[in-house]
Amino acid sequence: MDSAPVDELFREGEIRTLVRRVGLQRSTNTIRRKRGAESKYNNSMWGEEVEHELATPDMKKAQGMWQVPAQFECAVRHLRRAFSPPHAPLKRSLTVGTWSGWTDVVMTALLRRVSPELRHATFDVANYVDTCISEQFSRYNIQQVRHGWYGGKESWPELGVDSWDGAWPANFSAPVVDFCLIDGGHSYTLASRDFKTLRTGCRVIAFHDIVNVRVGLTEVPRLWRELTDPTHERSAPEFESVNCTQQPRWGDGQLMGIGLLVRKEGAAGRWQYPPPEQKPFPLDPADALGASRQAQLDSIWNDFA
Repeated sequence: MDSAPVDELFREGEIRTLVRRVGLQRSTNTIRRKRGAESKYNNSMWGEEVEHELATPDMKKAQGMWQVPAQFECAVRHLRRAFSPPHAPLKRSLTVGTWSGWTDVVMTALLRRVSPELRHATFDVANYVDTCISEQFSRYNIQQVRHGWYGGKESWPELGVDSWDGAWPANFSAPVVDFCLIDGGHSYTLASRDFKTLRTGCRVIAFHDIVNVRVGLTEVPRLWRELTDPTHERSAPEFESVNCTQQPRWGDGQLMGIGLLVRKEGAAGRWQYPPPEQKPFPLDPADALGASRQAQLDSIWNDFA
């Protein structure tokens, strides 16, 4: 990645091959056997891509790419075009939801070939990063923030953004971050909150799991449908959308999916938000974060009050 010619590196098929060489994270998620499906794929959610799973003995360790190779390639190649002339270069990016950190490393290594000055930060509520990936974070100067993204005073200053005026959600007059990947809490509530806090601050916003039946079709997939439907009251008309939803053969056709919202030329500017809610961090009781996070969120809210 660091030495191959850029055009060769981003040639169709190269990035998906790279992801397969890096390896996919092992998963016990299965699909119902389709008629005629190849038994050698063991009903894995990865379908034919299961051949590239890492042979990790400890299934609890997050090791390997949690990405469909063709989807990841689609997204990264679109990002290259979005940040190549005549468009402004990619200088600052962030991820909400570090998880294993493998996506952060591979994505940053690729995008730095397009924009060598890129600085990337990644946020998560816990640290799942192993020693190997931690070393790669240092190599590519990736900033790991070990508390979640909440879009307030615990978030923007970590990025060195000094133009944030303290409002929640942030309402910048122009984007302050070039690319933002939302891949943290996958409930409709939390993904909506992350989008709301990043909406005016990012030139390009990506969502992971936009067709993923395993997170629930009423969660991130529902939010993506609303944001990209021009007739919906929650649509985001200042963005154009790109769908990277290629599916592996012998899968169930509803695995992961990456959606890109690319800001339209001249669309940067403040957004007219409705009156603020009583609390900026509402929790869905059924959300995976659970009640144990409520006290921390209440504490953050009290800091704003």
